[in-house]
Amino acid sequence: MKVVDDYETPLTINDAITQLDKDISTKLKVNGHYGEKTRRKSDGNCSSTGSSPKHGRKCGRPANPVPRHKRDSHIKAEYKRRDKIQKGFDTLRELVPALEDCSPKESKSAMLCKMCCRMVCQPQG
Repeated sequence: MKVVDDYETPLTINDAITQLDKDISTKLKVNGHYGEKTRRKSDGNCSSTGSSPKHGRKCGRPANPVPRHKRDSHIKAEYKRRDKIQKGFDTLRELVPALEDCSPKESKSAMLCKMCCRMVCQPQG
């Protein structure tokens, strides 16, 4: 095995994928948890007995709902953002020879992982 950028080059692509998964998992792990969402603590307004909560609000609903036009604007902005990301990955797939065989339906993380593995395993001349 040869060392490339502080990594030992694995013998197979599967070894490379396994090593990258371990590295990514280690870097993503925060306080012993992997990106788990935290829940807000209940303020005691809701009960499981079916009785109505204080102030006449239903559990889980915001006190001041977001106006419809703001929601629509946010949805459009999010759609544009996702579209730009998709176009960027399509361009990347066209430009990087290691990604020629990647399907457009393949997940972005799998595509990036393949690209990294192939670049790490590629003999340097």
